[in-house]
Amino acid sequence: MSNQAPARILHPVERCGYVQVPVYGVLDRPASNGEVVGGAVIGGVIGNHISNGDNAGTLIGALIGGAIAGDQRKQERVIVDQATKYRCQTVYQ
Repeated sequence: MSNQAPARILHPVERCGYVQVPVYGVLDRPASNGEVVGGAVIGGVIGNHISNGDNAGTLIGALIGGAIAGDQRKQERVIVDQATKYRCQTVYQ
């Protein structure tokens, strides 16, 4: 349609039909090995800093950091199924 076409009035029309929609669930998983190692590294750095470089402080910090990270559970929203729903929408023609 060119820009020079006359104005026209569009009327609302309801279009309905069946569509597939996702069904969500929650995946509850334990911490991964990488997350535990990351917690141990961060705990070791903090323990080293607090103990002014003492090896025992670094080790205790790493153990505590790894234990805390290992106790964490992750929850992720995931698609578990598909459902067929009847939906309508208004379009202008």
